[in-house]
Amino acid sequence: MININEKDFGSYTELISDLTELLTQDLKSVKNPIAYIGGEVQPPLAGQAEPTLRKVDFIPCPSAYACSIKELVASDNGRTEDTRMNKVRLGQYTEIALSYKALKTEEISYLLKVFAPSYLNIAYFDPTKAQYLEKEFVISEKSTPLYNGVLGMWDGLSLTITQRKADIPEPVESEPIPPAEENQGGV
Repeated sequence: MININEKDFGSYTELISDLTELLTQDLKSVKNPIAYIGGEVQPPLAGQAEPTLRKVDFIPCPSAYACSIKELVASDNGRTEDTRMNKVRLGQYTEIALSYKALKTEEISYLLKVFAPSYLNIAYFDPTKAQYLEKEFVISEKSTPLYNGVLGMWDGLSLTITQRKADIPEPVESEPIPPAEENQGGV
C-alpha cells in the first residue's frame, strides 16, 4: 500500500499555515515535485468561524516528472513575406507529465481517485522559479496498462495535467520592428 504522510491538521488556519510553510521549502526538503493536491474549500457554515477544507491529498513521489512551459500566442503569429518571424505571446502555462511504475491495484485505485476530478489545485515544483507554486490544473486522460491481473499488478500510470488559466506576461516596452532589409539578390 502507498505510504501517505497524512497529518491531523486541526483547524483550517493551522492547515493553511502548514501548507504555506510547505510551499516555502525546497525540492530537496520536500522530496516530491508534487507537494500536495489541495482540496476544495467550503465557506463557513452557520455558527462556524472558519471555512472547512474538504480534503488535502499527499501522493507518493512519481517515477517521472516532466514540467513543460507552454506558450499561448496570437493567431496572427508566423513568418511574413519579408521572411521575418513575428510572435506575440499572450500568456504561458505549465503542463506536467506524471508517471508511476509497478503499482498494485490498491495503489493505482487510490491515485485514480485522487486525480478523478476535472480540476484540482496542485502545489507543484516550478523549475523556472525554483520554488513550489499552487495553481489550478485540468486533469487529462490517464493510461493504466495492466501487467498481471492474477497478481493484481499494473505496469504503471501516466497522466498529464495542464494549468487551467494561463499566466499573462507583464507588459514589456518594446522597440518598433525595423523595416525588412532589401533583398540583396537571389541564390
